[in-house]
Amino acid sequence: MYKLWIVTGFFLIVSTFAVADIAFLSDRDGKSNVYVMNDDGSNVRQITHTPFSKGNLRWAPDGQQLLYAPDLHSEDHRRQQQIDIFLINADGTGERNLTQHPALDTTSCWSPDGKYIVFSSTRGEGWELYRMEIATREVRQLTRLGFASAPDWSPDGRSIVFTHHSQGGRYIYTMNTDGKNARPLLRRLRKGRFGTSIIMSGFPKWSPDSQYILYREVEYLVNK
Repeated sequence: MYKLWIVTGFFLIVSTFAVADIAFLSDRDGKSNVYVMNDDGSNVRQITHTPFSKGNLRWAPDGQQLLYAPDLHSEDHRRQQQIDIFLINADGTGERNLTQHPALDTTSCWSPDGKYIVFSSTRGEGWELYRMEIATREVRQLTRLGFASAPDWSPDGRSIVFTHHSQGGRYIYTMNTDGKNARPLLRRLRKGRFGTSIIMSGFPKWSPDSQYILYREVEYLVNK
């Protein structure tokens, strides 16, 4: 049985246990770019140099690479979004587009051994989770739920936790790393503090010992 912790929000800052570095997004140069700094705030260095809006920073388990997801059409508001997942070395070299697909690919996470990523994509029907082997770029669909996002691979390598959108709500699910045995941890919506609101759950993250799941709750007003 997994234990759940609740938080009310996240900072867009990503650290890694492998090295004492922090990655973050900043528009200090007028564009959204990825920066890395020491954990004491020193040695700030810019590692991307493109005009596109970016998000979903995730360190590789060894702290040597980063995933991020830019919108390649963010500079042209006449075009629809084109979000791909990119991989870049922590020193800013070796940048490459991993997904290269006309669908939207985002909210990625790493396997503990760094050989795979899992990401959410619209390349099928709705938003589903897919697994890619980094070395071969072979992609396998893991979920067929209609709407699945925000995956996180457990540090012990056994499970993936994610957000499932269903029946007007948002729920925390877990599954095996091959996509089998998908099951809810939070089974129903909870009423909020106000009579016309409900609380939805999402954006789960594992604790380092794989015993706890941290997630966010948001209270939404319901139309009468």
